[in-house]
Amino acid sequence: MKHYVKHTLGLIILLFVSNYSYGQGRSFSTDNAVFIEEFKAFIDFTGQPAVVAKAKVFKRLWENDSFSDIQKTQINRLCNNMRIKNMPVEPYFDLVMDGLINFRYSGLGVEVLQQWRDISSNLLKSGKNEDYLLFLNTTNLLFKENGLYTVGNRLWRASNNQFEIVYDKNTFAIKFKALDLVCSSLGDKINIYDTKGTYYPAKSLWIGQGGSVDWQRVKLDQDKVYADLGYYEISLKSSSFTADTVEFYNRNYFEGALKGRLKEKISNA
Repeated sequence: MKHYVKHTLGLIILLFVSNYSYGQGRSFSTDNAVFIEEFKAFIDFTGQPAVVAKAKVFKRLWENDSFSDIQKTQINRLCNNMRIKNMPVEPYFDLVMDGLINFRYSGLGVEVLQQWRDISSNLLKSGKNEDYLLFLNTTNLLFKENGLYTVGNRLWRASNNQFEIVYDKNTFAIKFKALDLVCSSLGDKINIYDTKGTYYPAKSLWIGQGGSVDWQRVKLDQDKVYADLGYYEISLKSSSFTADTVEFYNRNYFEGALKGRLKEKISNA
C-alpha cells in the first residue's frame, strides 16, 4: 500500500512538473507554420473553453493569411517575448488574441497594427505587466467599438476609427485629428461634435481642442442653442465635464455669444 501511495504521489509530482514546464521557460518556433501549431497547443493546455475557442478562431485567421508574412513574424516575436517573461495565458495571451481578432474585423489599416506591435514591444521592455495589461484592454475596446473608456453602463467612444496610437515618455496615447466624442449611458448621451484631441489611458484623461455641444436631447434646436468649445479636459472616469472657455449661443434670446464656462453631466439613469 505504501509503495502504491509513493508511486502515485511520484506520478502526480512528475505530471505537475511536466505541466508546469510546458507553460514556462520555453519559446515558440520562429517558423511561422510551426509557431501557430505550438501556440494553439499552448493555449489548449489551459483547458479553458472560452480561451481555447478563441485560439481556434485565431489559428483559422492565421492560416487564411489574414496577416502578412511580416506581420506573422512580428506577432511570433511578440508572443515569444511574452513567453520569456512567463506571462500567463489569462489575461495576457487571451487579450493579445482578442486584440488581433478585433483588429482583423475592424477594417483598420496595417499602420495601426504596426503601432500596436511596436508599443507592445516597448511596454514589455519596461518590465511593468500592469502597463501592458492597460494597453491590451484599451486597444481591444478601441478596435472593437471605437471605445476609449467604459465603466458600468457608461461608455466614452469616438465616432470613427481614424486614430493613431503613439508612445511617449514610457506611456501610450490615442490621437484623433477629427471626431465626435460621445458619452452614452442608459437613456442619455453627450456629444462633442467636430473636435480633436488625445486620450491618455494611464490617467483616463482626454485633452481636446475645439468642437461644439448642443442640447438636442432636451428638445432644443441645435441651430439656435449650442456652445463652441476651446481647449478642454475630461476625466473619462467621470460622468461630467467642464470646459473653461466656451462661447454660448441662444439665438432665441440674443444674437451674439456669451463667453463663459460650461459644465455638462450625463444622467446614469
